[in-house]
Amino acid sequence: MLSILIPVFNHNVVELVKTLREQGLKLEVPLEIIVLDDASEPHYVSENRITGTWENVRYISTEKNLGRSLARNKLASLAKADYLLFIDGDARVINKNFIKEYTSHCSGKIVICGGTAYEQKPPANHELFLRWKYGIVRESRPANERNKDPNIGFSSFNFLIEYSLFHSLKFNKNLDQYGHEDTLFGYELEKMNVQVKHINNPLLHTGLEPNHVFIKKTLDGVGNLYQLIKQMQEPADFVQQIRLLNMFYKLKKLHLFPLPVFLNKRLMKLIEQNLYAAKPSLYLFDLYKLLYFSSLYTLD
Repeated sequence: MLSILIPVFNHNVVELVKTLREQGLKLEVPLEIIVLDDASEPHYVSENRITGTWENVRYISTEKNLGRSLARNKLASLAKADYLLFIDGDARVINKNFIKEYTSHCSGKIVICGGTAYEQKPPANHELFLRWKYGIVRESRPANERNKDPNIGFSSFNFLIEYSLFHSLKFNKNLDQYGHEDTLFGYELEKMNVQVKHINNPLLHTGLEPNHVFIKKTLDGVGNLYQLIKQMQEPADFVQQIRLLNMFYKLKKLHLFPLPVFLNKRLMKLIEQNLYAAKPSLYLFDLYKLLYFSSLYTLD
């Protein structure tokens, strides 16, 4: 049996659930689908609630937002199958054999990442271009590339994991903001000597956020990373795996970082002009995150 677990926040998942259910029925694979609407706006709850009337689908909603980590942990606590397939709510199935591909890997204590795809055509709205470009360049990679550093490349957008393995680890409940819960999960799997396997079974990411939302969420993620590194007391192996951390501590050894707060803010404002423009630079975006991390380090 397979449990498909879908955390959703402010997205319509009716078509996603319908497609997954239909694929399972055609394969005669015993499965359950659990949708957790994590304090979405009322009109999304109203739209998504119909999925709970379908056979083998359970729909629940929360009044208070749990966040990405706790929502996934909650879904796993409700699951009954030996294998858990986590799928984010802002996804679209693009492979007619999506479920079949995953079920062929249901053996042993495994973690399988299917991957993330994006529309090849840029969005017409330039407000969405930064998120789209980041996805195309940094996230939409074939399995052979992701398998070069498998645990670093772990993504919770679309992954399969054995039930008891997940419950021996779970997502860190202290990370209640967006970002880097995947980084920590992949790192902790590596410490358990569990290697993530990547396959070419992507879902299309449809949830492109406008610039101001994506930038805000990115800074939240950098904040999460900063709190993590403090709690972990700057472990060398973790620092080496994360490009932002690796760069910061290299520059720190050269006495180039951290920068004074006023200079961080001034440089970040200059970079924002590029990030909000029609052709944002991902290299400047990396520098933007580095400067924000530096400001947190300086203020602490």
